[in-house]
Amino acid sequence: ARLRAEKEAAARREAARKAKEAGGASQRHEALTKAKLVSITGEEDLKEQLLALRDGESDFTWLMLGYGDDPKTLELMTTGEGGREEVAEKLPGDKVVYVVLKEDESSQRCLLVKWMGREVPRMRRAAVGPHWAAVQDFVRASVPQLDAKQLELKSEFLGRAVEGEDAGSGVIGGGGASGASQDDEAMEARLRAEKEAAARREAARKAKEAGGASQRHEALTKAKLVSITGEEDLKEQLLA
Repeated sequence: ARLRAEKEAAARREAARKAKEAGGASQRHEALTKAKLVSITGEEDLKEQLLALRDGESDFTWLMLGYGDDPKTLELMTTGEGGREEVAEKLPGDKVVYVVLKEDESSQRCLLVKWMGREVPRMRRAAVGPHWAAVQDFVRASVPQLDAKQLELKSEFLGRAVEGEDAGSGVIGGGGASGASQDDEAMEARLRAEKEAAARREAARKAKEAGGASQRHEALTKAKLVSITGEEDLKEQLLA
């Protein structure tokens, strides 16, 4: 009975942690939309669709968001029942879109991709840059288990190492110019910097979570609820 009670308490704590993460993402999204960085048409309906996708209860496996007439407003563009190959056919070479894809039916984890076609003008690239955080927070409020990536090449999206990918259309195959131009190199450097920044943010988030767990543990031990003999040695063993 005691073990069962401990398991139930642990499950409640985990549920509370996930709810807190989702709530924090939702609050950040609301703050960003209030700041008029980006807005989403049909927000409540889209939340329900994301929940259904997450739980495997939708008749689609991916959905795509894009910009309509208003360059600061996102709307649902299309959905599909296939996998990455089907999505890749819909990725435009001259637009910025966001794709939420579920590939594992046994998990609630989804993939969020910010797709930026190679023909998107530099000014437009800069204009939508701040929207990425708002989109992540909006989706993560419904799908806490979310992997987020920024991609420009269909070969990257499909997980293929393919040479000769056309810079304009993103079509895989021959015909591309040999060697990257200065613009391509600058673009790749910027994308690399964005990926590194995203990795740093993820590392900081995990470190913050680990720090929070450590603080909670210290608070519990100070309250004499439990103590651990040889605590420092055990920490080293756990790390090993």
